[in-house]
Amino acid sequence: MRIGGLAAAILLGLATLGQAAPLNPEVVAGDAKWVAHLDVDAMRSSIVVQKAYQHFVEKSPIGKAAVTMLDVSPALIGMDPRKDLHAVTIYGSQIGKHKGVLIVFAEADRKLLTEMVKKAHGYESSTYGSYELHSWIHEDDEDERPVTGAFYKDKVMVFSGSEAEVKVALDVMDGKKPGLTCKVLAAEAPAGTTVLARVVGIAEAETPCESKLAKEIESVGVVTGENEGQSFLHVKVVAKSAEVAKQMGRVAEGVRALGVLHAIDHPKDKQLVEGMKVNVADKTVTVDGSAPAEAVWEHMRWEHMRIQIAIKQHEKKKCERSKK
Repeated sequence: MRIGGLAAAILLGLATLGQAAPLNPEVVAGDAKWVAHLDVDAMRSSIVVQKAYQHFVEKSPIGKAAVTMLDVSPALIGMDPRKDLHAVTIYGSQIGKHKGVLIVFAEADRKLLTEMVKKAHGYESSTYGSYELHSWIHEDDEDERPVTGAFYKDKVMVFSGSEAEVKVALDVMDGKKPGLTCKVLAAEAPAGTTVLARVVGIAEAETPCESKLAKEIESVGVVTGENEGQSFLHVKVVAKSAEVAKQMGRVAEGVRALGVLHAIDHPKDKQLVEGMKVNVADKTVTVDGSAPAEAVWEHMRWEHMRIQIAIKQHEKKKCERSKK
């Protein structure tokens, strides 16, 4: 669900210590083809996230404004993301479709949110077993779309564009319907994982944009996070044939080679490149990266500064042209 101007504020809210909330396969429907999980609690203990928070707040007017919004967020969205938001899980049974289920784990003001949603355009309520379903029309600058939401428990909220999918999600969490059993999607993630994204059945999926490469890939998994001061990235791709996997491995090695060349002029990035390993085994390609979190942050900070300089130079040239 979108929350407009509070997006930046929520990102800022990820810098307070908390306990990790990893992906729970039991809350994901058994027919899911893709799943993504954001462990907000784990992000709060991340060196990179904490450094980004400090940098953003101290050096950005937008950051300071976002902090102000965070201070009033309990009255606006029923929670303070800095301490109340724990995790977000998204999954769906179709690839390439604007469909799916969003589960939010947070210490939210249930009464306030219920009163707020009742004022939404097209609001309707219904019941499903012991649950109250809230349906409304979400409006933005581009379009309108239906949304249905429900509290599973006081600390768990379920949303979807389909009322039927919300009902299935509630049944899954109640144990009335099977949860996730696919080994690829439900595989345990490393300690400290902050972001997880996995998808299966890519080759067989029907999507609006047909891709020859996609038709050669069975599954993709990406996991990133931080543990004991080390940032990590794990990518796993399973192709339909060993030959395709071999070619993809060569592409990955090419990217690593470019990183080595870049590190010649930027020695601080050497640790990032040295920590990247590519492996090809039959139909599987894995890319594993590991580097000190401080080094990762320095790279991000430098890239941010470089982008800011480029933007200022562009604006300066644009202003000069307008004066001619």
